[in-house]
Amino acid sequence: MLWIGLCVAAFVWFLLQGLCIGDMGDDLSYGAYHNYYGGNILYYPRWVVRHWAINNGRAANYLAPLMLHFAPRWLMVAANALVASLYFYFAARCIGKVGAWGRTLAISLLLLTMAWWDSSTVFDVSFNYVWASAFGLGFLYILLRLNSGAVHWRKPVFIMACAFAFVAGQMHEAMSVALSAGIIVYYFIGDRWKAAGKMIKIYAGCFLAGALLCLGSVGTWRRVAADKAADDSVGMILLKSDFYALILLIVIVAYALFRRRELVDKMKSAWGILAVAAMASMCFSAVGGIVGRSGWFAQTFALMALIGCFWPATVSKAMKAGVCAISALSILCWTAMTYEQMRLGAEAKEAAERYLQSTTGTFYMDHTPFDGAGWWTLMRPRGAVSNSNHYSRYLYEQMYRPGRPYAMLPAADEKLSADSLLRTNAYAIAPRAQQLMLEKPYHGIWRDSLGEVWVEVEATHRGSRLYYSERMELLPGDRLPRGF
Repeated sequence: MLWIGLCVAAFVWFLLQGLCIGDMGDDLSYGAYHNYYGGNILYYPRWVVRHWAINNGRAANYLAPLMLHFAPRWLMVAANALVASLYFYFAARCIGKVGAWGRTLAISLLLLTMAWWDSSTVFDVSFNYVWASAFGLGFLYILLRLNSGAVHWRKPVFIMACAFAFVAGQMHEAMSVALSAGIIVYYFIGDRWKAAGKMIKIYAGCFLAGALLCLGSVGTWRRVAADKAADDSVGMILLKSDFYALILLIVIVAYALFRRRELVDKMKSAWGILAVAAMASMCFSAVGGIVGRSGWFAQTFALMALIGCFWPATVSKAMKAGVCAISALSILCWTAMTYEQMRLGAEAKEAAERYLQSTTGTFYMDHTPFDGAGWWTLMRPRGAVSNSNHYSRYLYEQMYRPGRPYAMLPAADEKLSADSLLRTNAYAIAPRAQQLMLEKPYHGIWRDSLGEVWVEVEATHRGSRLYYSERMELLPGDRLPRGF
């Protein structure tokens, strides 16, 4: 079946990409466990409590140091590829009775339209969104089978299933709390809870307990209360990150106005779990303020609900052809994306090695800018940590090379004297991207007379401390500071 083939292909894509991804962002932080506790695994419980109190209560983040620091790289990459393929598998299985063609369409659209730029290139983001989705949908898949009477476990297996449900509930609050809301509506509409067996109640209760523990994190509420600038207005965040959920909301309103009885029947089925979960998770996305991955769970639930709602009982030849075309497009895009990530991954590893070998933190290397990757990659692969990536540069400097600012200069500059690179007034002269150094800093980020935005880094060139500028590279979801 084609949809199973897509799951297998996803495993291969993630495996190849994972072997070529350079560490950046939170991967650097969680991978530096030794900087906190000297690498001693015995201090891990203390680290978990500290993370729950300061950052958040997500079990996805608790996995990060185990996978990024303690586990061999090949094992982490293989596990990440396996869980990613399970994400597609469980999403396809939990939609409902849509058959192989509906499942194929669902996986193809998940591949093409989800915000993969973080979730396929930063392992910690994958833990938080791809893994959390796979765990949540895996829990739901088992719950529906328990509800239908298709599974009857002996005690040891059931205990393991309950442990899995608890961990799944704690993976990410935007997934588990939203899914819990859907489950509560499903079981209490029509008084289904009273008829549910003891095994179902315990299993669902474990998931709810994990969700409450995650939501009750002190760190989560502290971060919510913090004054943090959102990537965009609430309306634009929802349009950019939750478009499937917004379409589903319109569908629900239309049903409520014109087909109320049919909507009630749908809400009494497993479809209602997905619909409610999508709406609830969209609230987390609006509060989160991050374009892209904040709507990950709402998008997943909503797409499944939309396909389950509109999939016809009989699939026409035209629809089959359309599904094949979309599937072929997703295969081509992800194959191209994987190839490009393998190329850019080599750049990322070379940049990291050159930085670590540099006595000053300055090194010379040409790299592919973010927008230099082919359009067919959908702007998802990541290469070397650029000068624009302030967070990754900060982590490099603080955790791996204290006191040595990360500065990547063009390869050609290594042979040139400082005098030949210097400019006296960056605003008066139309700057060239690869040839601009100043004796005194401007503002870290600045805009020239032509309106182009530049990022400035401190560099050491031929024994002189200079300030180098290059065009600002913005990744999807990134934003310029206020005032730009």
